Amino acid sequence: MASFVSRAKSGTTPLLNTLSNLLAVLKSNGSQKSILPFVPRPLKWLFLLLLVLNTRSLPLAWHARVFVPLLNLRFKSIYFRRRGPTARLPWLTSVSPVGIDPFSLVTVIKTRAYIDDCDYNFHLNNASFAKNLDSARLKICMDGFTSFFTEGGWMGLGASHFSFVREIPMNSEYEMHIGIGGWGDKWISFVGYFVSYPKRGQKGKRQACVVEEVKMNGNAVLDVPSISVSSTPLSDNTPAPSSPSNESSSLPNMPFPGVAIIDPAAVVHCVSVSTYCFKIGRVTVPPRIALVTSGFGNPNKGRWERVQKMRKDNTIKDFLRGGWKTDEGNATGLWDLEECETRRVAGMHWLDKLGTSMHALKGQ
Repeated sequence: MASFVSRAKSGTTPLLNTLSNLLAVLKSNGSQKSILPFVPRPLKWLFLLLLVLNTRSLPLAWHARVFVPLLNLRFKSIYFRRRGPTARLPWLTSVSPVGIDPFSLVTVIKTRAYIDDCDYNFHLNNASFAKNLDSARLKICMDGFTSFFTEGGWMGLGASHFSFVREIPMNSEYEMHIGIGGWGDKWISFVGYFVSYPKRGQKGKRQACVVEEVKMNGNAVLDVPSISVSSTPLSDNTPAPSSPSNESSSLPNMPFPGVAIIDPAAVVHCVSVSTYCFKIGRVTVPPRIALVTSGFGNPNKGRWERVQKMRKDNTIKDFLRGGWKTDEGNATGLWDLEECETRRVAGMHWLDKLGTSMHALKGQ
């Protein structure tokens, strides 16, 4: 199966026209033409400077960064749907991860620790990790599940967890890497890493990172001592740990598959886990069904061709709403990602521990 890595760059909000107009007003020599003529010019320049430095935090700036790509996808979906199946089906194939291994789907967003995201210690504020991760989470969902969204599906965030490892200094460049860590019968977990790369002559500082690879019986396992961990469930129905299986309990030293998305030369600053469920209306869609109908898995199984036929026959929504339970493909394992089962079990072996711990703290 092929791999898929999506990269993007996050920049400042395009408000240059507004700022240039404001600058022209502030530079006016005539007090009659200036705004608030009784305000000293140095204070006006200070206000303009603060406005420029906090451009990315202006009202609706976050919404533009996060939702503009989603709106663009929505408009394209409407356009191709109106053109009929002959145009829509090839478009869905072009934007879907057909034949892709789910664990190779990685989204990388490059950005910088701007002043508006930093705290009084001149480091990236802990709250900014979650704020900036929103764009990365939405992008990987769009990269992986475009076809699911076009059928009226949506994804609900059940819980998010952060382990802060090392600070990110102000104005430093860093990257957000996010990929699929594993899935159960209801929930799918995305694992994200905030990383940076040491400059030349700073290779020795790599050892200062708290994240280490510990060899256990010949397997590399991610060991992250928790400096600070927070959980933010959006509802009372937070994801419960998957039912432990004999296969999971027999693999205590299986490496976590998500570590593979990290460059060995990278410095890890934060590790995050975000847990989602797939929905069609109020009906929960199992992750394996959402993955397969989105194009993931072995391309030689004929799954995508079967899914496209259901789209052409307008039966795909009924299939997602529960028709998969009685589909004849269940007998042949068509809708099972058995080629990914070993890595799925390995990922859930570690992610289930996190879910079990959080439910224990809630008294459940």
